[in-house]
Amino acid sequence: MKNFSKKALQGEDSPQETKRFKTCYIDGDTIIFRCSKFMQDDYIEVKHKASGNIKEFKNKTSFGIRGDKIIPLKPEEIEQDQNKELMGNPREDKDGNPIKWLAWLNHDRESKNQKTFSIEDFEVEAKARLTKNHDSYEEALKASLDTAGFNIGAIKKFMDSEDYVFCLGAGEGNYRDYECKDVIYKGNRDGKPIYFEEFKEAFLAQYGKKAKFAVYNEAEDLLQHAAHQEEALVGDDFDKWEVCITYIDKDVNMVYAPSFNYDNLDKGWRFPTKLECEMGLAAQSISGDPTDHITGLPSLTDTTKKVFGLSGRAGASKQTAEKILEDSKTIQEMWERVIFCWQQYYGFDKNYQFKDVHGEEQDWTWIDYLQQCFVLVKMQDYQDVVPCVRKYLSKIGVDWTKEVKIGEVEIDTENLTKNLEVCKTTLSNLEETVKSYKSLSKPLLIEKLDNTSKIITELKGNLTLLEEKQ
Repeated sequence: MKNFSKKALQGEDSPQETKRFKTCYIDGDTIIFRCSKFMQDDYIEVKHKASGNIKEFKNKTSFGIRGDKIIPLKPEEIEQDQNKELMGNPREDKDGNPIKWLAWLNHDRESKNQKTFSIEDFEVEAKARLTKNHDSYEEALKASLDTAGFNIGAIKKFMDSEDYVFCLGAGEGNYRDYECKDVIYKGNRDGKPIYFEEFKEAFLAQYGKKAKFAVYNEAEDLLQHAAHQEEALVGDDFDKWEVCITYIDKDVNMVYAPSFNYDNLDKGWRFPTKLECEMGLAAQSISGDPTDHITGLPSLTDTTKKVFGLSGRAGASKQTAEKILEDSKTIQEMWERVIFCWQQYYGFDKNYQFKDVHGEEQDWTWIDYLQQCFVLVKMQDYQDVVPCVRKYLSKIGVDWTKEVKIGEVEIDTENLTKNLEVCKTTLSNLEETVKSYKSLSKPLLIEKLDNTSKIITELKGNLTLLEEKQ
């Protein structure tokens, strides 16, 4: 049995030292993406629709928009503008790039009683070009390859492994593209860097013999493949393992393996427990992953919040999901809580019909919504085996076919009949009010209907509970 030496744990590399591991599996896609990104300068091109005039900006913040809104000016910024000889120019950064350009333009126009602009008056297009930091493409490519080499050198020094494998995406599709039904998987991300393919080709010319390519999956899945196979061969005792993994994406924390974050070597090695890894998977099976456009629970019901002692404002974020799961004693209890959250939101036996992004008709219950989230966030155990939450839950001994009930909320039954009548009267008044909305403008109508529908749904739920207690 091999043990970690003090030097090995600190990441020191010595020819005389016996390496703890035989192979380190590296998520190499991040290195290629980042280093190819260094070769370009990003900017946006803004076109005024009416005049056709075009102006470049460093980014959307420089232009002055965030999301679908103009970033407003603060009172102190306006005061600074009035005294910029003494206080400095609030309209530009130290490099001369505009700050909140559109808001300042409207500010100036308002002072002249001129019509201001809205976001709809402009077309915004993201663009990129060869970086100004280098005189030529060749210089930029060499500099990025040198950066990649420096990163790889740091990994090799730290990994305490005889050899390493770069896990890379093949770029030929991914089963998650089809499994994602309600939105386009990773559809909210910008495209690859403009010199991505050129840099990758140069990278492979140098490191290609160490590369392994993901086929119809992702590079991170290959880390799970390696870890899963090692556990099958020698068991879950890390002292017997000859494989380790390294990555930067916290999503991979669900993989049971000795690991380290090559973006933060100061944190050292990570030797997770099975429960810790399960927490990562279960939490994301509630929250999803907005970065990758993975839909989790849209929100938590009031009942769910009460059961787990959450504030009324709590949403279905990963942080909240971890709070829901944190004191679970077993993985079975953990997954019962996950199931509870989904059943509470979608209902145990309610069906939802919709046409998915692939043009196919779907008829889903709560388990189908959970399956979509699960299959997208889970690292694949074996090549060509698509993760299935039904099979997974059955394997670990959790009965997903039954309704999960956790800490049912007590209801005050005093004056029950009176409370029931108040609810019914309120519901009737609300339904009559909704009828009066027909004359409202569409934006105001939608806003009022949304708010009212939420109240009606809550009241109906209360009525059902009250009637059951009579």
